[in-house]
Amino acid sequence: MNLDAKREKACHAYVLNGGNRSEAFRVAFPHSKKWKPETVNVRASQLFKEDKVQIRVTEIQVKAKEIAETKLNITFERKQRWLKSVIERSLQHEQARDNDGNPIGDFKFNAVAVISAINELNKMDGDHAASKVDMTATVSLADFADHLPDNV
Repeated sequence: MNLDAKREKACHAYVLNGGNRSEAFRVAFPHSKKWKPETVNVRASQLFKEDKVQIRVTEIQVKAKEIAETKLNITFERKQRWLKSVIERSLQHEQARDNDGNPIGDFKFNAVAVISAINELNKMDGDHAASKVDMTATVSLADFADHLPDNV
């Protein structure tokens, strides 16, 4: 996929930052840092709607996943175990200890970490998939005729 240098940089930045279009746009187009956030958002949205950009982002994401799984041994299952570990540790009400088992202070409950980890697990399991509901209705003006003022 042949993109110009700025679009290529935006695609890489998008994948590296976890999918923030506006931030990726600012990285690729530094002059946009002076723009209003709304302007950056609109332009970033336009950029990432381009077919070639979407295809390139997907290519980079596939390659990044391949590298993570093969070279770093970071599999889907491993990420799930890590997130579950974050949840379990964040729910503890015990004293925190170092690797040798020595107390290092009180462990503070971290609700944000728990919610964030659960949210990520739900995404990984597909529980965050968008659902489309088709709602159609047929309405006739006659249905409202009794409620119209006489002078209409």
